Amino acid sequence: DSRGRVIEHNPMTGSTRMAGADGTSQTTTRLEDGSFRAVLVDGTEIVTAPNGSQVVTGPDGSSAETTVTGDGWVSRREDGTTVTSSTAGDGTTRVAYDYMAGAGGISSIARNPGDGTMQVVLGNSDTIDISVAEDGSITMAGPDFERTFEPGSGIAGRIQTALADDGSSTVSTASGTTSMVSADGSTMTVESSDGSTAIATKDSEGVTVDVDGVTYTYAFN
Repeated sequence: DSRGRVIEHNPMTGSTRMAGADGTSQTTTRLEDGSFRAVLVDGTEIVTAPNGSQVVTGPDGSSAETTVTGDGWVSRREDGTTVTSSTAGDGTTRVAYDYMAGAGGISSIARNPGDGTMQVVLGNSDTIDISVAEDGSITMAGPDFERTFEPGSGIAGRIQTALADDGSSTVSTASGTTSMVSADGSTMTVESSDGSTAIATKDSEGVTVDVDGVTYTYAFN
C-alpha cells in the first residue's frame, strides 16, 4: 500500500500476514471457533474471541486474560491481579481489584454518572468519596481530610487563584504566600508570608530578579 506495507491473505487457512516497510511483521489467523489469533513481531500472541474476550501470551510464556461478562469484564493480569468491572442498570460502574497476597493499592472504584459521585476504597479499607456539584466544584473526602476544588479559584483552604480585570492572575496559598503574574507574562511578583518580596521581569535581553532590593540579572546569551 502507500505506506510500504505488504499484506498477504490465504483464504484456505484464513491467515493474513502483514509486513511493514520497517521490516516488522504480524500474522493473523482466523480459528475454527471464530476467534482471531495474532502473532506480533516479538512473538507475543493475542487471541481475541468473537465476544471480545482476549488472551495475551508473551514470548516468555506469561499470559494475561480478559473475559467479557454479561455486565462488564474480568481481567487477570500477569502479576496475579484480577480486575473486575461491572455496570448496573442505572449506569453505575464498579471496578474491583483483587491483588496477590502482600500487595496493596486500590480495592475498588464505584462511579455513578447519574449524581456525579465516585467512591474509591483502598486496600487498607480507607474510603475516599468524590462528588461533583452543579457549579462544577469537586469535593474529595477521606478518613481525615476534605478538599474542595473550585473551577474558578483552586483548592479551598489550600490554593486560591484569582484573575483580575487587567488579565493578571494571582495565586495565594494557605501559608500566606502570593504570586502575581502580569497579563503579558513578562513580570512575576512573589510575596512570602514573612514579608520578603521577589520581582522577576523578562525582556528581550534576559531576566532581572529583584529580591528585597538586591538585583540579579540573567542574560539570555
